[in-house]
Amino acid sequence: MTRADAIARARENLHSGEFLAELDRRVAYRTESQNPERGDALRAYLEEELQPAFSQLDFSTDWSNPRPARVPYLVAEYRESPSAPTVLMYGHGDVVDGNDGTMAG
Repeated sequence: MTRADAIARARENLHSGEFLAELDRRVAYRTESQNPERGDALRAYLEEELQPAFSQLDFSTDWSNPRPARVPYLVAEYRESPSAPTVLMYGHGDVVDGNDGTMAG
């Protein structure tokens, strides 16, 4: 794929509505990491949304957490070859509680 192909693909994703549909789906998860009652939603977001998305891009994922009692987060790694730079990504929940009913819509 050329740079021009990648740009055209990104534009199509944006203009087709696919990007906004994906964003809407992802922000609908109640992932307030400071709220212990949201642990299931946070794990679902990481497992159902982020892990498959990283997998499609050939990233390997890991649930290692140095503080296992804390909320989960996902680390994704892409390693093209030993001589190429490694790309690291991560997924986590919101860092503050949401404010239901305070957003104008």
